[in-house]
Amino acid sequence: MSEAKAYIGGQFELDFEYFVSSPRQEIEEYFGLGPGDLLINTGRAAFRAILRTLDLTGRTILVPDFLCGKILIPLLKSESVDYVYYPVSKDLSVSAESLREAMNDTVSAILLINYFGLCDHSEVASKIRSWDIPITIILDNAQALYDSRAGGQNHNWADFVFVSFRKFLSVPDGAFVRGCKPVRIEDLRTGGDSGNDYLVGAALRHAFLSGRIEAKREAATEAAYLQYFRTAESRNDAEPAAMTRFSRELIRRLPLEIFAARRCENYAYLAAALDERPSVTVLWPQLPPQVIPMALPVIVEKGKRDTLRNFLMERNIYCPIHWPLIPELRHNAPRNRAFLADNIMSLPVDQRYDPPQLTRLVKAVKDCENAA
Repeated sequence: MSEAKAYIGGQFELDFEYFVSSPRQEIEEYFGLGPGDLLINTGRAAFRAILRTLDLTGRTILVPDFLCGKILIPLLKSESVDYVYYPVSKDLSVSAESLREAMNDTVSAILLINYFGLCDHSEVASKIRSWDIPITIILDNAQALYDSRAGGQNHNWADFVFVSFRKFLSVPDGAFVRGCKPVRIEDLRTGGDSGNDYLVGAALRHAFLSGRIEAKREAATEAAYLQYFRTAESRNDAEPAAMTRFSRELIRRLPLEIFAARRCENYAYLAAALDERPSVTVLWPQLPPQVIPMALPVIVEKGKRDTLRNFLMERNIYCPIHWPLIPELRHNAPRNRAFLADNIMSLPVDQRYDPPQLTRLVKAVKDCENAA
């Protein structure tokens, strides 16, 4: 066998030994789900289910100009929902004034995104309510899994909230919708087979990273798990389906509170270590109360984001971009929109690591600065 690999970031690996453990929590109880809430396959399917419940035919939804355009915009188009963009500031905040300016007579819904689980839109929502206009507020909490747990933010000001397990945990599928009324889905189908590809990839990655693969087969194994992940993503449609029993049973056994504490610890460590570095700007140096982050977002200006990202990848540190602009957003992009897409980067803080492991990430950032 080979040595364990010191990779940071990338798709979650999966250790099937979690199934040896006894259940730690019930999903519905831990996340405060009620009879009208829905466990579903993906966050994008959850959003589609909300749109179908609202029936926005002939109506318009306001959406932020900083979003996962390659997923959400095609979904809106496929549901024949008209949309209008509103601006998001460089610090990822949203102003009620900009929303008001984007309003027209056909707008009946607004999508707010809780970026990285770090954005509190409650004051904006309060101002929207003060307009005394019948507006449905949808909160995309795909990056804020823990908000709905006991003691979390909950966001009762939103009419609908959708949440994704897959951004935080090594599960092949899983999301939920909480609404002011039940989400209307007729004959919710069982999940497709994209989860099978994900499970093979996650299991192979675990074996690879833990050093269980013969040295001569390492390159082939890494190529194989990456291909399985790509195949899973390509098959991961946005049509609503029931969350699989596999994912439900795995989440029941995962140490969710330990994961949450580790994310906060890692965030605090990286934020402190990088807060005054010349090459990066930490957007939130202090983690807001009760927040469990998805990642640590940083700004890397002056066209150096991709240089730093490639430097890190060469050292097996993988930092995603949330999000590149789709063509229709890139065309005549307002300054803030282009700034965020071209300069933001997400640093991993998830439960696979602890501060001593993340010292390598900090050192790599410093090394990149010195190499410039």
